[in-house]
Amino acid sequence: MQLPSRRFHTVTWREGANAALSSRLAAIRVHCTSRAAQPAVTPEDEWLLIEWPREEAEPTKYFVSTLPADTPIKELMRLAKLRWRIERDYQELKQELGLGHFEGLAGAVLIATPRCA
Repeated sequence: MQLPSRRFHTVTWREGANAALSSRLAAIRVHCTSRAAQPAVTPEDEWLLIEWPREEAEPTKYFVSTLPADTPIKELMRLAKLRWRIERDYQELKQELGLGHFEGLAGAVLIATPRCA
């Protein structure tokens, strides 16, 4: 919320069905740490993408990426949105197969053979 508005830019990441897909976002380098991290180990910088459309009162989405520092912001956003599409397709496939409630270890899907009557 404290990031200056000049850090936010409108980025178009791909053509949609009716129009180009774009949003206002900022990309900054940060390093994420956890309590489990070794104190002697300095974490590497990562990208933090903050999506904040002008019509919204606060940011709507956040993405963290380990892509290299020289990755263009348009490519960062394209890949972040692509991952979202893949995850949505995965969820829809599970629902269509009737496996929406099955989760295995580490989030792996359990594949079951449907019984025929």
